[in-house]
Amino acid sequence: MLHGLAAQECGLLSLIRCYDAKERSHILELFEQAATLCSSFCFSTTIVMPNGFRQPLFCMGESNGLEQKYSGSMVGVFVFPRFKLEGTKQISSRR
Repeated sequence: MLHGLAAQECGLLSLIRCYDAKERSHILELFEQAATLCSSFCFSTTIVMPNGFRQPLFCMGESNGLEQKYSGSMVGVFVFPRFKLEGTKQISSRR
């Protein structure tokens, strides 16, 4: 939901579409490397929501099983931190 994807969408290009434009190419390079070589990866970025809110995002993952032809997998964990702003009772991600 926070990535803004429809239920049937799950491609990497679709995934990074909502990321901060300045960071997309670097994150795409990380995913491309992970898709061709067994590796670990980690990145942080910001999802820019349609309503103007900015949601921080951390991702840690790894790829494996790429030694066999036409096989392999990529797994990862997305972390969406929420911060309580000083002097308020709300948790927010707006910058």
